[in-house]
Amino acid sequence: MSFEDEYSAKKAARPRSRWQPFLYALGFIIVLVVGAASYFLSEPAFRELRLRISGFPSQPEVRFVVAGAIFLIFIMVLSMAYAAFQPRMPKGVTERDLDREKRERQKEMEAAKRRKKEMQAKMRARNKEGGGR
Repeated sequence: MSFEDEYSAKKAARPRSRWQPFLYALGFIIVLVVGAASYFLSEPAFRELRLRISGFPSQPEVRFVVAGAIFLIFIMVLSMAYAAFQPRMPKGVTERDLDREKRERQKEMEAAKRRKKEMQAKMRARNKEGGGR
């Protein structure tokens, strides 16, 4: 079984949630809410940065840079929270399966060696008889 077969089997076995069609809309709503929150929080953050850091630029365009930084921080925190609480898919391969496959491969290799030795013994016996054919 190739990797592509395993991947497609896992993907096909995955049950569809009834919420799945709404996930794109939910993601868009989350981006809008985080964008609005970062825009409104950028003004107090901009004021604090101007007060605390001497030489901080006071152009109004810098407020949008601060809003972008806040937006990225919010998105990263939400992404980490999603990754932490996302339900895990069961593993398709277990240690027991790997051990079983390893034992099967070893048995196959031993059987191949045994067949090879038997064939060589038959060939030696045939050659001793003097008849190659």
